[in-house]
Amino acid sequence: MDRERFIADPQPLLMDTKDETAAQFYEHHGFHRLQDSPRSLDLPLVAQMRRSQTSHSKVEVGADHSYCERTMPRPKRQLPQGHSFHITLRCNSRQFLIAKRIRRDVLLVVLEKAKQNHSFRLYGICLMANHIHLLIKPDDASQLPKLMHWVGWYASMLLNRLTGRCGHFWEARYYATPIAPEDHQRALNTLRYIHANPKAAGVRKGFYDPYSNYGHYSRLESDGISDWHPAFLQLAPTLTGCSKGYINFCKKYRCKSKPIKTRQWGSKLIALLKGTATRAQGTSKRHRHCIGQQSLPLNLPTLQQLPERWHQIAQQFRYCNAPRWNDDECLNSS
Repeated sequence: MDRERFIADPQPLLMDTKDETAAQFYEHHGFHRLQDSPRSLDLPLVAQMRRSQTSHSKVEVGADHSYCERTMPRPKRQLPQGHSFHITLRCNSRQFLIAKRIRRDVLLVVLEKAKQNHSFRLYGICLMANHIHLLIKPDDASQLPKLMHWVGWYASMLLNRLTGRCGHFWEARYYATPIAPEDHQRALNTLRYIHANPKAAGVRKGFYDPYSNYGHYSRLESDGISDWHPAFLQLAPTLTGCSKGYINFCKKYRCKSKPIKTRQWGSKLIALLKGTATRAQGTSKRHRHCIGQQSLPLNLPTLQQLPERWHQIAQQFRYCNAPRWNDDECLNSS
């Protein structure tokens, strides 16, 4: 039955059965027998409406027996007060849109400006090539959506202008996992997971990275953006002891291998098409492209230098957290 036509002009559903067995079958599925004809059954309108529902829409019956369709809302976020949140934000289509240094510098400036416009503490940062990790604690947990909306909007506006692209920069909604303030072990595990992202991805041999605030915890230096997590301050009575305790805690981290993705419907066909396109174009990397992806125009605007104030913010963060030749990790690997 055409659902749109049914909602506009609802009609009763009648069914004439040949024998008693068929009548009992339809009666079992919600039909009602007519008084004048026992083998004729009808389905009430309310039951028809329930059967015509989908997983994303709902039909309501008004007081005047009129019917209207209402879209089901997304599930509401759980924002308990006093909790910190592990935020994950991924680039659109998982593209490596923030792989260049100047784009990550822009994200650092966005976070610094967000601290000026909103009240929150920034405990963990890690900027990867196609996603970012944050560990933040807003003063008012109900303001977290407004904070992340501002960060996503302002960052996408700047990065789109910087790269000459348009459209969505971030993919879907951000992920927010609450962490209770008394659960220090989970907070430390989350913080270590954030700092271990470059090592797990094979970008770094250790935990130090210019765009991860691991150096803020291990070197006890200020990068201008980050704050120390209360769980970190509980590791020892002194800051030096907290730093050594966290370094030893991170050394125990072991990267977990991701599960192998199983082939879904159509993946074999896509792999076949990619192989055919690669053979037709040759082995040159310059001519390779994804199926259905349009090539970018050649007249993109050249990347300009950041303002001096922005450059100072990014430089301070990178200097505090970048690997140095006298680090234990660098000495052990050499």
